[in-house]
Amino acid sequence: FLGRLLRGDLGTSIVTLQPVLADLEKVLPSTLELVFIAMLLNLAVAIPAGIVAAYRQGGIFDSTSRIAAVMLGGMPAFWLALVLQYVLGSVWRVVPISGQQGYGMNSPVVSGAPTLDALMAGNFAGFFDALHHIILPAAVLAALFATQIFRTLRAALLGVLRSDFIMAVRAKGATARHMLVRHALPNSLNPVLTLSGTQAGAMIGSAVLVETVFARQGIGAYMFNAVAQKDAFAVLGSVMFIGTVVCLVNLIVDLSYALVDPRLR
Repeated sequence: FLGRLLRGDLGTSIVTLQPVLADLEKVLPSTLELVFIAMLLNLAVAIPAGIVAAYRQGGIFDSTSRIAAVMLGGMPAFWLALVLQYVLGSVWRVVPISGQQGYGMNSPVVSGAPTLDALMAGNFAGFFDALHHIILPAAVLAALFATQIFRTLRAALLGVLRSDFIMAVRAKGATARHMLVRHALPNSLNPVLTLSGTQAGAMIGSAVLVETVFARQGIGAYMFNAVAQKDAFAVLGSVMFIGTVVCLVNLIVDLSYALVDPRLR
């Protein structure tokens, strides 16, 4: 197996009777689309919340957000998915319960990512329908990781805001916005970058539960079916692929430190 692996051969699935690598190429774009949107939601919520909580340390928002982060971070992914699926999808009916696209909204498959395929085909109705289907699973995936970004950024900002150079910036009469955005935030991003890189790989692994609950056809659902059907090569190939992605993302994050922190340059 290792000898074939060096030639890019991950074996053949006993279920699909296709090379595992070919199967992964079909399902990967859907998972990457889910992870990308989840990461955007993750950073869009966690970074502003972390900045406000650190700047207003001890205030109502800081205390409330910290309690919410602990509670949300302790929820299992599948449980949160089922609860939101029931409340938002079944009771309130504001989002679809499962699937990737509504009936009759499918676009020609080019990339394998429903939203991107719909855009490439000029099918805007299909694009918004696919986006409507992906919001809830992406929000569930993002919620579990946003708490970590929030707490990491808050702790890093608190350390920077107590430093001597920030006192000097304040003494010069800089506004709070300028002090935070121009001086404090760039010096607090290194741990956030490290955590974000780790999360990107972990999200692909966590997609196993989320894609199963929401019936999405990605690498998570593929790996779940492979385990259930004892498809050994498919399981090995999926796990090794996810591990490779984690290593590559962490390498990219390490190289990006110099772009964020001028001290490393």
